[in-house]
Amino acid sequence: MFESSQNVLLKPTECWRETLLDSRVMELFFTVHRKIREDSDMAQDSLQCLAQLASLHGPIFPDEGSQVDYLAHFIEGLLNTINGIEIEDSEAVGISSIISNLITVFPRNVLTAIPNDLFSSFVNCLTHLTCSFGRSAALEEVLDKDDMVYMEAYDKLLESWLTLVQDDKHFHKGFFTQHAVQVFNSYIQCHLAAPDGTRNLTANGVASREEEEISELQEDDRDQFSDQLASVGMLGRIAAEHCIPLLTRYTQSRETPWSKCSLFKIPWRALKVFKDFKHPHPVSQHTGTNGQKHTHDCVPWLVHLEPRHYSIDGREIMENMV
Repeated sequence: MFESSQNVLLKPTECWRETLLDSRVMELFFTVHRKIREDSDMAQDSLQCLAQLASLHGPIFPDEGSQVDYLAHFIEGLLNTINGIEIEDSEAVGISSIISNLITVFPRNVLTAIPNDLFSSFVNCLTHLTCSFGRSAALEEVLDKDDMVYMEAYDKLLESWLTLVQDDKHFHKGFFTQHAVQVFNSYIQCHLAAPDGTRNLTANGVASREEEEISELQEDDRDQFSDQLASVGMLGRIAAEHCIPLLTRYTQSRETPWSKCSLFKIPWRALKVFKDFKHPHPVSQHTGTNGQKHTHDCVPWLVHLEPRHYSIDGREIMENMV
């Protein structure tokens, strides 16, 4: 599998300038990956090379213009490689690392200096991959897989979103709104039971674990997924006009025995707010024993997205969605 721990940034000396800034060299690496991507072992090596090329920085660039040209050619090669194909499991972490490097290493003024259509296509690709990897990560949880490759890839893409949208002065107002809505909706859907979401569904022979196993094996969701919640909460703030009513509607439509919520360590202030909600909508027919359990699982995920402090890489950030 792709070794994300080996994701060392590439900072060569000036003597490599003529070679590495030649767009034909970059295209060669993408071509090689397209040829060997179905061989998981070889694909890891090519993805590692591309991830390092995505982190290229330092004196090798003589000026900002050369950075813009390099980044534009790299994104074109990336989109040509992954658009219209089904990502292999073995590619997920590598591709997410490539995207993460592009967003974290290259300055915002360089990223926004590439052609508008190309940048829009890149963000569209990021949105699509985030939603797709999120659904696959949810399936990995159901299957209780040992190698959570999609979960790792999903985490990387959400961190990339957080990095991208926090520095919004380089983007016009509302640029990320529709993208944020798509990622937010996808995240909510993966953590709600039917009929609003897909959590705990039995499909294609895949069934959720028993409640006792979940209680024994899973740590508190808010702690386990704190980084994910911080990123999704930030996206929710960007699209607050859509996301806040959505959360309100879902919480209002679910009957919940609140005495069970202490199992999820819900803050008492949030608990009081949600206890005061009325329930004007009829309760779904999914209210048998399993239906009630699924509802109990859903409400904490909604509450976890309330405004709160999260810590990422030692930094405290405040999610003020209102």
